[in-house]
Amino acid sequence: MRTKTAAKISKIIIIVAVVGIIAWDLVVILLTGAELEASISQAIWDFSRRAPFVPFLTGFFMGHLFWGDPKTQVSWSETKQDRERLSIRAKEIRDSEDK
Repeated sequence: MRTKTAAKISKIIIIVAVVGIIAWDLVVILLTGAELEASISQAIWDFSRRAPFVPFLTGFFMGHLFWGDPKTQVSWSETKQDRERLSIRAKEIRDSEDK
């Protein structure tokens, strides 16, 4: 039960952060007119030009979050029956690779 609650809180925090960043970016752009130099996008671009490890680490982090083994990974949105079916199929694949 605690894990589900923590997962819900994590999702809410991510959504609020993304919406907040987008809202701030729009407010800054609208208040400064067409001056995009004040936007978060431009600030990130400028910072990444001075510190190239920022885009590298961002890509590395995104790969960590979204890359998976399609043979064994099960999406959270799938039904219980799908998870059971995919689990059996993943086991069959692993068994056939062992031979």
